[in-house]
Amino acid sequence: MANIPASNTQPQELAIFGGTFDPIHLGHVACAQHIVDWLQLNELRLMPSHIPPHKAGTHASAAQRLEMAKLAIAKNNKLSIDARELNKNSPSYTSETLADFAAQLPNCRLYFVIGFDSLLTFTRWHNWQQILQLAHIVVCTRPGYQLTDANSETLKLLSEYQVNSLDEIKLAQSGNIIFAPVIEQDIASSDIRQTLKNLWQSAHLSQSSPLPLPTSVIDYIEHNGLYK
Repeated sequence: MANIPASNTQPQELAIFGGTFDPIHLGHVACAQHIVDWLQLNELRLMPSHIPPHKAGTHASAAQRLEMAKLAIAKNNKLSIDARELNKNSPSYTSETLADFAAQLPNCRLYFVIGFDSLLTFTRWHNWQQILQLAHIVVCTRPGYQLTDANSETLKLLSEYQVNSLDEIKLAQSGNIIFAPVIEQDIASSDIRQTLKNLWQSAHLSQSSPLPLPTSVIDYIEHNGLYK
């Protein structure tokens, strides 16, 4: 286990949940609320990425994804939006973004939230070692995840950095990986986009079967004709 010792002064704590949110869905919101409650934090920021290095592009524009994210959490006083990556005209690298947070909030303990699928490729992320120097990694898992899906690099990563309790992770300023309790949400934005495309061909979204999206987001998608 590799720990970077915490300072004597109890730091402020902030969780950051990055993603394309294309579109943001109820699984994202549930995961964010689950993490902020479990870590006993006052704030979690959802951070839409501009141009993810591992993706060719997004289906909705940066401004549209930002607006949908704002609508999805409008009534939640512990969730907020951070748009710093959308203001960039280059790919969004997590190490650079977290360095920016650390410079602005030098006494803040940062938690960066990722999904299990992202953990499986984490050792191929740009400057992944620096990410762990700047933050703890919180893995938000879906039902049925299996570490048997992990390659040898990921298993080695976990053997060095994983902790199993909140008490352990809060002893250090950064440098650990922890799995959050499983949340019973198994929703993928890619599946939602395909469903929306199919629904546009047959009926208005408001007349369709329920979608795993906040009502305000469905209204925005319909009004702007997204995901056709």
